[in-house]
Amino acid sequence: MRLGWEDEIPSVGWGDLHALGFDEAGLKPHPAHALLALARALGLSLSEAGAWTQQVLAAARPARLWPQGALYLAVVEDTSPGVRAVQAAREQLEAVYAEPVSVHTLGLTRSPVKTHALAQTGARVLTHWAQVARALQAWGCP
Repeated sequence: MRLGWEDEIPSVGWGDLHALGFDEAGLKPHPAHALLALARALGLSLSEAGAWTQQVLAAARPARLWPQGALYLAVVEDTSPGVRAVQAAREQLEAVYAEPVSVHTLGLTRSPVKTHALAQTGARVLTHWAQVARALQAWGCP
């Protein structure tokens, strides 16, 4: 169920881009839709929205450098539909803004059934948040 304001009010948290941009089912935000909502709310391109967000975050932590000028998103999902939604959102962002978007998607589960389903999406599947933290650090995330 959409409430009507989710595409208009951006917010920033966790040092990453988050906003009230919801997935197709209207259940939860994820970073790719969040960035689209943020850019739309600010009337900026993806690069401009990313630069604006990094300026806002600079006081709290060092700015993240995006490789080769591309927008960089690291997404952790626990369902294969969630991973596919992120992949579709990346394609939508690139089509709308004609700017590169680099997405690293991690699956997080201990369930053998979910592990198999997540692996079929191409996501790297991990079982503990500590593994996620190490993977993000290896990719250069702060």
